[in-house]
Amino acid sequence: MLPEPVHESPWPREKRLVSLHEPAVHHIKVAETFLKLIPFLPSDEKGEVTDEALAYSEWRYISYLRFIDLHGVAPCDCPPPWDVALIWYLHLLSPTRFQRHFWNSRSWANNLFYGLEHRHFPFSVLANGEWLPKTTVRAWDKWSSLSSGRRAGPNLTYQLWPSPPWEPAADVPRRRSGIFSSIFSRDKAPQPGPRKLEKPVTSLNGAPRQPQLEFDRPIIMQDWNRCSLGTINDLPATWDIKSYTEFRTWRRFDRCRNQSQHESFRQQCELTPWPSIDDLRADLNRQIPFWKLLTEVANTQPLFVQGLEDAIEDYASFIGLFHGNMVRRLQYISKFDPKLPLPKSSKTAPGSRFIALAPPTLEVDLLWHTHRMFPAKYWIWSSYQAGWLIEHQTMNNGAAAYALSKTKQEWERRLGTGCPMKNDLHQWLDRYVPDAARYAREDCEPGDLALMMFGYHPFKGRKYNPYRDKWDSSGTTGGGGSGGGGAVSSDGGCGGDGGGGGGE
Repeated sequence: MLPEPVHESPWPREKRLVSLHEPAVHHIKVAETFLKLIPFLPSDEKGEVTDEALAYSEWRYISYLRFIDLHGVAPCDCPPPWDVALIWYLHLLSPTRFQRHFWNSRSWANNLFYGLEHRHFPFSVLANGEWLPKTTVRAWDKWSSLSSGRRAGPNLTYQLWPSPPWEPAADVPRRRSGIFSSIFSRDKAPQPGPRKLEKPVTSLNGAPRQPQLEFDRPIIMQDWNRCSLGTINDLPATWDIKSYTEFRTWRRFDRCRNQSQHESFRQQCELTPWPSIDDLRADLNRQIPFWKLLTEVANTQPLFVQGLEDAIEDYASFIGLFHGNMVRRLQYISKFDPKLPLPKSSKTAPGSRFIALAPPTLEVDLLWHTHRMFPAKYWIWSSYQAGWLIEHQTMNNGAAAYALSKTKQEWERRLGTGCPMKNDLHQWLDRYVPDAARYAREDCEPGDLALMMFGYHPFKGRKYNPYRDKWDSSGTTGGGGSGGGGAVSSDGGCGGDGGGGGGE
């Protein structure tokens, strides 16, 4: 079965279903932007992004997820900043990791929460959108402000740069200086946002590097955060970026305020999307070669983009190779029962089972990457196509070569045709090592599947009601979730972007 059309907007009145190859085309442009962005992030003498820069962008990613959750909007309504989009992209590559973080950090405001369908990556908005979308920046500034009373925000700027840092300043339209001053003028605090350097930066060996950012970046933990460092009596608290980075690199031990709850219910703390910053860095370093290879092939092969639509069938066949391969737990069988060996030609014979396969071509790998950016659609389709959710697994060069050869064997055995050879990944193993596909763990679904995918009463828009000290739903544009999404809220709150920070 071919993948179903995907969508970025989950709201019924705005939902637009498109074939998977369309966001794959936008994926190429987004990858080019990521490659332009990374050199401007703070880096060390080896040229790698510093731990502090990754920890800060990860914190901004956590804050962004809180922002869209508490305002009841989808990422296509309020697209993420580009450094946040980079972290989110890496997080979505593992469906179970993102789902576990999303499920354990969901907010039950007004007895509703959103599902994976409401967290699809906005490829088209990022590829064709503005650097500073006015509506999103206005809502972000209002939410992030420190002067919002009890619901004071994290005091973060929307973008790290007022304009794309790789573009010449003369080519960028001048914008009024308001994004920084509007956030920090009322509390008269020193601006924690980044600023550009005037002089060129050079490494220790004299090699020129891109002008980077200097930061004075506090991490502000508010008392309304579900997960925060410190006890309730210590909040709100301000962490300097050095101390917070030590916490995220395991050089400093600090407890979340809900640590006992996490341990009791085996929950993942909202502050740790990855176990450590080193794991985030490893994911980033594995994707940079993929983005470089993808953009190079797309720019040198005129028919690469046109061939993505035809490659959807190859992608469906690749995931379909897993169907019937999963070892399921059966009922107890006595050792005295007669052993009846299966025929050698049987496709379910024990000798034919495999652990992992690798995508055979760059087109299939791109479509697999793209499909995982739509977690609800990917989860349901891969579970049907393969019999269970397909997760990714990192490999070294030798394991990747074996997985690619195993994929070709299974392709010929199961489908009776030769494996597609155009843009075979085997020829680029010295530059890029693809991830393998494998079955996810049996306990990857912690709750009801319909609730995970579609949420519970997923209304569009929330507005903070200071008199009731809660977030109200807006009314009529529900997402059709399993718990009755699409019904009209009894609270009758008005829609639109609300002010202030969070709440449970």
